[in-house]
Amino acid sequence: MLAKSDEARRFRALEEAAELSQREVRAGTRDAFGKPITKRARPPRPRTMTPADRVEPDTDAIVAAYSDEGLTVPEIAEAQGISQHTVYRHLKAASVPLRAKTALPDEAELVRLYESGLSIRQIAKQFSASTVPVHRRLLAAGVTMRPAKGAVRSAA
Repeated sequence: MLAKSDEARRFRALEEAAELSQREVRAGTRDAFGKPITKRARPPRPRTMTPADRVEPDTDAIVAAYSDEGLTVPEIAEAQGISQHTVYRHLKAASVPLRAKTALPDEAELVRLYESGLSIRQIAKQFSASTVPVHRRLLAAGVTMRPAKGAVRSAA
């Protein structure tokens, strides 16, 4: 293997001989007559679907399936043959309020469970939900939060 200085010297000699830049020498972009080799333009790829083939889903049908029939976004996407993102885009365009992904009980039940001594984490686990919506709903209900276990209490 050539040392870096030997390699650099060799490139300089080639550049001077061919009046080429180092990049051109490395890339080999000149033919035997010193003319630049241009890349041939590739033919455009055939489209699998043209814009004319694309059918925009019916927003009213999506809204009806979500609001009236109670179908989930994945169910609507599969039935319509579109992506979930497209379903969300149509629901947002129609200003449809989205349902929560997890079914938490009403605030009164959450407050009852919390005041019975269960932690937010235990309540969330019971309903296969995150602690964040449970905590937010408890705060919205006006519950005074207990200090977390292991939290340092200030001496007042």
